[in-house]
Amino acid sequence: MHASTRFVGVTSLILVTWLSATTVDAASPTAVTPDGAQTLVSKDLAGQRWAITRNAATGSVSGNVFEPGAAEPRFVWCKQTDVTEDDVSLECYGTTACTQSACADSWLFVSAVTLPLSFFGAADGSSAAATEAAPTLLAGPTGSGTTLTPDHRTILVSKDVGGLRWAIGRDVTNGTITGNVFDPKGGDPRFIWCSETGSSAAGIAVDCYAAPSCTGSGCAGDWAFVSAVDLPRSFFSAGSYDPPPRCALLRTPPLFLEFRGGGKKTLDAFELPAGIYKITVRTSGYFQLFYSTNRAAVFNLSSGAALGAETVFVSHGGSYTFRTDNVSTSWKLTFESIDLTRPAPISDLATVTAFVPKVLGPYVFDRSSYELTAYTDGYFQLFPIDPSTGHEGLSIFNLFDGSYGSSTLYEPECNVMLFRTDNISAQWSLGVAPR
Repeated sequence: MHASTRFVGVTSLILVTWLSATTVDAASPTAVTPDGAQTLVSKDLAGQRWAITRNAATGSVSGNVFEPGAAEPRFVWCKQTDVTEDDVSLECYGTTACTQSACADSWLFVSAVTLPLSFFGAADGSSAAATEAAPTLLAGPTGSGTTLTPDHRTILVSKDVGGLRWAIGRDVTNGTITGNVFDPKGGDPRFIWCSETGSSAAGIAVDCYAAPSCTGSGCAGDWAFVSAVDLPRSFFSAGSYDPPPRCALLRTPPLFLEFRGGGKKTLDAFELPAGIYKITVRTSGYFQLFYSTNRAAVFNLSSGAALGAETVFVSHGGSYTFRTDNVSTSWKLTFESIDLTRPAPISDLATVTAFVPKVLGPYVFDRSSYELTAYTDGYFQLFPIDPSTGHEGLSIFNLFDGSYGSSTLYEPECNVMLFRTDNISAQWSLGVAPR
């Protein structure tokens, strides 16, 4: 029986124990990271230590299930399916260390659970519960390893460094490292958070901070600087995971605006904070959109090509005025900020089928090169968008009629990328495969 299959059977049993335990003792030793993006939890259940992290933005839970003497490290990842004022519902998966090429595909379903939100923090201000003695938990040799979560966002690591067990995760979108460090001498759990300060082909430089378990609802101020650390890239290797460089991501504040009209119209000036936006138009007729005094059209669409057509717009901040032209029927226009910090796996690109221009992504890449295939009998263009600046790169595809199934090698400049299609004359879809 494969190790991942054995893990699923054992972990399914533990999840039931976990759920029962939380109804009695919901509070767990926790800490909120300095950036407020993660809640770290350390809890001992049925002889296993669950060193997990909850992502504030997505609600996903990931981390290590540490068992003394286990031949391989065990990892858990849970997708949030629902949340209320009191509870969170999770769909959980498990795996062991990854040695194959597709780490994110090695996860097996374990169980669906509902937990009180208090499990992820001692919100009543009381001291968090103490964990069981670490010497018993850490007795005996335990395997080391890494894997990539199913959402392709986090590299999970369980390794011994300097006599301590590091059960950590690295967010591939921003480079932060979070998790637990277990001391064989015992004591309360110690949490760690590191921010990336530099990167090279050889290694990663980080500034690391440590915190004790949380003693209230607001614990981000309890972190203290520990050390600047240089880690080899191999520390976070997982199977054939070989992503492009991590780039700084353009941050855009949340925004959604909607405008409607029935003909030519100059929109009232409005503030558009600096950042990157998706503009969408819905109309069955012709449609043009211009901004300010710029003569280049944001949209220049023929009849039937504007039913949900999308494009990328980069704002430098300040007030903007847009106007429509060559309009033949009623229309609806929306402006929506693009959150580059929440990318989908690049495999999701293959699920898109459309008849009109679309904004694609953001997507996160696990490899440094991919084969892209365009499935369309019409005209088709595909452009990459730099996630740091919003600038458009040279076309990846620039196809004419009769080019169905054309392929090209694509090497992304960053591990998170955005795309847009243009000059569309027929239904299209894309295929993507790592090289």
